[in-house]
Amino acid sequence: MRAFVHTVARQSYRETRLEDVLELAQVPVPVFQEHFEDPRDCMLAALEELVEGLRRGVRERVAGAEGWGERVRVGLHTLLLAL
Repeated sequence: MRAFVHTVARQSYRETRLEDVLELAQVPVPVFQEHFEDPRDCMLAALEELVEGLRRGVRERVAGAEGWGERVRVGLHTLLLAL
């Protein structure tokens, strides 16, 4: 997934070829196919992982804040820094 994200960030999703991703990841097609149906499936899995990481990071930072307003401020600040 990291190789896919890296390739898309460098070339754009439209320009990304599976061959480029597999070369960067140094894995053969059968290994990719064990984990993903197609490149779209890989991209969706990568997005889910990135969003979950953001969610986890915001939750951790918000947990230490007191009061609703401070939790909102800390949560937004954490999210914007990550973006």
